[in-house]
Amino acid sequence: MYARQRGFTLLGLMITMGFISAIFLSMAENLVVRQLKAQAEPFEKRMLYIKDQIDAYQLTQFQANANNINLSLLFPRTLNALSPDYIPTCKVKDNQKGLCELIDQLPWGDGSQKIQYQVKRTTGITPAYYYAEITLPLPSKSDDSSIREYNVYTEVLSRLPGIRFSPDEQSLIWRINRLGNIPAFEALMSEYVKKDGTTPLTADWDIGNKSLTNVKEVFVKGSNGKNIRLSEGVVGTLVGKNGDIIPKHDCAAGLTPDLIISIKDLQAWTPFNHYSSSGAYQTGYQTQVDQWRLYLNHNVLRISTKKWAVINEGYLSVLQICRQ
Repeated sequence: MYARQRGFTLLGLMITMGFISAIFLSMAENLVVRQLKAQAEPFEKRMLYIKDQIDAYQLTQFQANANNINLSLLFPRTLNALSPDYIPTCKVKDNQKGLCELIDQLPWGDGSQKIQYQVKRTTGITPAYYYAEITLPLPSKSDDSSIREYNVYTEVLSRLPGIRFSPDEQSLIWRINRLGNIPAFEALMSEYVKKDGTTPLTADWDIGNKSLTNVKEVFVKGSNGKNIRLSEGVVGTLVGKNGDIIPKHDCAAGLTPDLIISIKDLQAWTPFNHYSSSGAYQTGYQTQVDQWRLYLNHNVLRISTKKWAVINEGYLSVLQICRQ
């Protein structure tokens, strides 16, 4: 009788331990997914930012010569052609320090895969025109070590308008059409500003205290002379750390520069930095005259001392925006 009771007790303990293990595995899986999403969502915003700058490049080319509307010159030949006029240049040494991202850099893999960019011409359409195509090689979906990355990044990036899978589902392909997909845009421009420059808009346009509705793209020239797209509001993206100084960026008249800050990577556990995260952290900035100072406060329980502490290690994703 005693042996039977002991057997039931041991079986119950094994079932309980298995249940607890399943809970911890589920919690660990959820933590990994949240960390991946914290990397994927800033990358989604970065891709929208790159598209905005391609659109701004188109606008500049059209304003320079309306005939460019049907030429490949409407688009940059490479993504690097957007720097430094549209996207700030990221030097390799700064990239290695985590201070900025290369324009063709992917947030997954070992760095050998890059964002691919091509300018293509339509077929079977008269008149034919050019468009740009961005290809994002994805993490392997057949490898257990990268399947989580594949699932999270495809879920987040599928929100980009018009993006699609390649036939083998190992890449995402994003087509960027001509701005406004034009002839309506061309007609609008020619109505107010003639192609030959004989009727430039040289004064304010008073629309009688009315709203402009159903507008797809709005660009203004900033005080530094560069075009700024207002429909998204995002001026730039960068990566920073606690204590970094960020100069205030340029905005159009009437708009105020601001930052949106989120976690990119928290300090990984190491034998010299052994802690248990509370899951609570604060991010933000302190305003100074012409710059901001970033901060990251992460509440942790240090294993060696069994005391709560605040650490500041990690990387921040920073969106530079313009607010009203």
